[in-house]
Amino acid sequence: KRLLKIAPDLITPIKIILPHDADQRPKWMIRIGLFLYDYLVFNRGVPASRAVDLTAPQYGAPLNDSYSAGFSYYDGWTDDAELVRRNAADAVTLGVDILTHHACIGMNEAQGAWSVTARDIIGNADKLITAKTVVNATGPWVRRVIDGLGLDAGEAQLPNVKMVKGSHIIVPRQYDGDHAYILQQSDGRIIFAIPYKNETTLIGTTEEAFEGDPIEAEISNAEIEYLCAAYNESFAAPIAPHDIVDTYSGVRPLFDDGRENASKVTRDFRIYRHKNPVAPMWSVFGGKLTTFRILSEKAVRKVCKELGRDYAPHTRTRPLPRGDAS
Repeated sequence: KRLLKIAPDLITPIKIILPHDADQRPKWMIRIGLFLYDYLVFNRGVPASRAVDLTAPQYGAPLNDSYSAGFSYYDGWTDDAELVRRNAADAVTLGVDILTHHACIGMNEAQGAWSVTARDIIGNADKLITAKTVVNATGPWVRRVIDGLGLDAGEAQLPNVKMVKGSHIIVPRQYDGDHAYILQQSDGRIIFAIPYKNETTLIGTTEEAFEGDPIEAEISNAEIEYLCAAYNESFAAPIAPHDIVDTYSGVRPLFDDGRENASKVTRDFRIYRHKNPVAPMWSVFGGKLTTFRILSEKAVRKVCKELGRDYAPHTRTRPLPRGDAS
């Protein structure tokens, strides 16, 4: 609701069709779930869920003949990269310095303050920054920063992240219309088929445990086979690996709650206050794009409270800049 108000040209509602598979969940269970969903999104600018007839061509034409009924509901669509750029551009107008292509190569604490060394990885020049507090919000690299800079000493309760890779495939446009499909899988997961850029269809996502450098994440053959099979289970015209025109992968830094199954690991986040340094420092474990604003608000609230600063959140109502913010 807030994003629809502060970035109306960037956030748009999208209709999602959920074909009903009796072998997965009974209709009454889905209906109760959607009723709760409607209650939570009431007065948030999107239509309510409803039953749909999949024997009619509007939504049923691309599907195979095993489906006769389903449901529709609405979610929000955005260009995620542009959303990040807009937030960064807005921060600059408020006095924030953003150092792109810089790496934090050193942090030292002295007299209750931090000295941070940032290296320009293109120009190979170092910049020294002093700060009263540091927030380590580096996503899947959060522990690498802590461990690599020796900031883990004396932190017995330091959280960890479970890195999970998610991959998508992009194929030529598979059906008419601007609606998406959500497909239930026998392993309990769900797969989306979404109209995408340049007359293509985006299909994803997977969940696969990941180790290594997140920047090197790429789709595996097993993930390709999984996504093709998941799509072909529901649609009449099958796809194959040779139909794929592009792929992309990313690593989710899930807060490690001890669960082995990646699908069961919490999607919540934790903002951890380091115990050892005298100067304040926090690290963010977990988090995702859809919770970016509330996560940021909570982090800033913690910083301001410790520093004795007044705090008046404005991101709930301040419009993001429009147009190309790159």
